[in-house]
Amino acid sequence: PMTDSEVAYNAQTLLLAGFETTRNAFSGGVLALLEHPDQMQLLRDDPKKIRLAVEELVRWSDPVTSIMRVATADTRVGEQDIAAGDRVVLWLASANRDEAAFDEPDRFDVTRHPNLHVGFGAGPHFCLGGPLAKDELRVAVEQLLSRYEGIEITGPIERVQSNFIGGIKRMPMKLRRRAAA
Repeated sequence: PMTDSEVAYNAQTLLLAGFETTRNAFSGGVLALLEHPDQMQLLRDDPKKIRLAVEELVRWSDPVTSIMRVATADTRVGEQDIAAGDRVVLWLASANRDEAAFDEPDRFDVTRHPNLHVGFGAGPHFCLGGPLAKDELRVAVEQLLSRYEGIEITGPIERVQSNFIGGIKRMPMKLRRRAAA
């Protein structure tokens, strides 16, 4: 059983994580699509690819750049010994650009498959809200691309200053609605 304060802390964490990561993946994903118009056109031409593209939007935008864990047992990662109790920082942004895990990791590709990014963690630490976030991102991208034919950045982009969250604080845009069919 959890104490009242533990319940409150966990609820706050879930609410914050559920909002911040999805918002940052969406804004970073939109920026990536604007910077790679050929990839945006692929999704406009075939909206069924958006579900697959969501994985690349998360990998590319890195809504969570790093996490800290405490080793529960002595272990070795590569050439590095880690003792039980050591604090370890995992740089997810680096892992999502690992050339050992991804072909052409510095290329934005909405058709990348498989896309085994760690934007939502992995294994027993996979994000509880990951599946919901993916659905939210898919719907948001579908609606953006189906409703607006013109998307233009109209001012300077300001990024979140954090070593934990990778996101955009401000990205002024102008949207031009699609003409009614």
